[in-house]
Amino acid sequence: MKKYNIIKNIALLTVLISTLLVACYPEQSIEYNPDVPTYDAITFTGFSPTTGYPGTPITITGTNFGDVKQAAKISFNDADVDIDTEIVSYSDTEMVVLVPEFAGTGPINLSVWTNEAQSSTDFVYKAGVVISSLSSYEATAGEQLTIFGLNFGTDASAISVLFNDGVEATIESISNTEIVVTIPTDGVSGAITITYDEGNRETVGPTFIYVDSSIVYDDFLEASEEFGGCFDRSGTQESGYWPSTQPINYIGDRKWEIHGNDQSGRSWGFVEEGSGELTIGATRSWGYDISDHAASGYTKPTTLTLEANINLGTFTNNDPPRPFRGVHLGYVSEVLNSATDGNSVSYGGLRGIIITPDSNEIYLWDGSFSTSSTTFAGIDAVSITDFIPDYDRDADHNLKLVVDTITGELVSFELDGTLIEFTDDAGNKLSPDFSDANTKYMLIGGNAISGTFAYCYDIRFY
Repeated sequence: MKKYNIIKNIALLTVLISTLLVACYPEQSIEYNPDVPTYDAITFTGFSPTTGYPGTPITITGTNFGDVKQAAKISFNDADVDIDTEIVSYSDTEMVVLVPEFAGTGPINLSVWTNEAQSSTDFVYKAGVVISSLSSYEATAGEQLTIFGLNFGTDASAISVLFNDGVEATIESISNTEIVVTIPTDGVSGAITITYDEGNRETVGPTFIYVDSSIVYDDFLEASEEFGGCFDRSGTQESGYWPSTQPINYIGDRKWEIHGNDQSGRSWGFVEEGSGELTIGATRSWGYDISDHAASGYTKPTTLTLEANINLGTFTNNDPPRPFRGVHLGYVSEVLNSATDGNSVSYGGLRGIIITPDSNEIYLWDGSFSTSSTTFAGIDAVSITDFIPDYDRDADHNLKLVVDTITGELVSFELDGTLIEFTDDAGNKLSPDFSDANTKYMLIGGNAISGTFAYCYDIRFY
């Protein structure tokens, strides 16, 4: 009996302790969660302006935005505003944000903390002007130029095309992807810029080069009786010898003196009808007087560019090779034997480039002359294959020579768009003296074994 009472008392004590525990800790304390902060609902009352380009400031008004801009998220259609860089200002009732790029047209969505709102009207997105390319990157004043790109619109009064130095061009026609302008006469070389959005925005395009109209023309040699036809690969010129027997010719109203080289009665240059090519005989060069007295009102530029497309054809060198054999491109200081009929003259002091047959070498010629040495004045020839491993002597190749007549330096030489530099063993840049006195005549021609021919077309000098 006593044992039973002890067990009973223990059971009652256990019930009493459990009751006390429940009384001390309410039921909700077992499932306790901290209070979740609540925020007043936001309102979106409006925005202005209602249209804009990337970067346009847009003012959004409403209530309960708070003062923590990091709590906000703004999106124009599907493009989000960057909190750090595109929120200009922020307050409880107003925020100023910049239109993100590629925003698109649609409502503006806004959220602050856990509240969301949306504009009742659409924001109209205007993509910025993009300039992709030009119809020509160099031309003379007065010519027409087409600018290609995107988002130009169709209203010529809402957009301005500025050449370098802020000179505005006349817009002849405009579409959303093309603008045709007349190149202004008082502009200078440099980047073309388009301004729009009432002059508040601009897009800077590629560089455009003004070319002196007194010395450049589309086909360098116009088809005429004097020249026997141009050779610009158009295939429209008549056949005949080039140049004519008249040493003085006119291109437009500009007088140019031309001197042919007909040593030992070797072949004249010949243009075959429909070929678009000038055939260069074994010893045949032509020099144009480009000094200031060559034409009335003409001033020779300080930077000269001479371009030509050539093909070595059947040109053949001697055995052993002579370094001066090949196609010549450059300048000379004098005509050694003046002639009234364009025959039996030669040139002194060639400074420029010689592309040799057989050995595929490029010589930077410095005005000296040697029939046996493979070097001259310390300037070695360079192998074309060092720069163009798959060079094909039977293919057409573009040569571009740029010189500065003030410094007398070679600015650059390119073969098929590849820049080629001539340096000595110490890595110093080499150059013949291309000063004004040594560049009186622009020279094109060649030298090879008799009976072999090279070909030339698309000559430009500017």
